[in-house]
Amino acid sequence: MGIPAVYQRRLRQLLAFAAPYGGVALFVLGLTRSGISESLDLLLYDTIVAQKPAPSGDTLPIVIVGIDEADIAHYGWPVDDGVLCRAIERAAAAGATAIVSTSTAIRAWEIAAIACGNWCSGNHG
Repeated sequence: MGIPAVYQRRLRQLLAFAAPYGGVALFVLGLTRSGISESLDLLLYDTIVAQKPAPSGDTLPIVIVGIDEADIAHYGWPVDDGVLCRAIERAAAAGATAIVSTSTAIRAWEIAAIACGNWCSGNHG
């Protein structure tokens, strides 16, 4: 006694439906195991990035501001937070999109507070 014809037909339909998905799954698994997919990803990324030119310094200027010996002589060291806040507020008012500090004297939470506007308003602790 074998499988009834109704079940055989349904099994064939299920296999016909699932076979392409199984084939694609095996193909993708083969690509990931071989490392070809990473090469394809990088090639696609390079192609997309090459299509969009980077903004030039003419349209998005980069300005580097520093503290030199004359500033230290005038303001003292460490430079008062109020002076730094006024400088940051002026840069933001002038349209600065990023402000970065390389000073180890400013901790990460202080930079985050400055970026959020809390430090200059006196909400630090």
